[in-house]
Amino acid sequence: MIKAHSLTETSVAIACIQCMDVIDSALKRDESAATAVQVR
Repeated sequence: MIKAHSLTETSVAIACIQCMDVIDSALKRDESAATAVQVR
């Protein structure tokens, strides 16, 4: 893992990774679910 300069940057990076995982899972499972996530 790349070292971030601060806890905030680390938190943002982790949140981004988790968000991408959620969208990726939704895409594989149900495209309409992924669309709903993107609209928000």
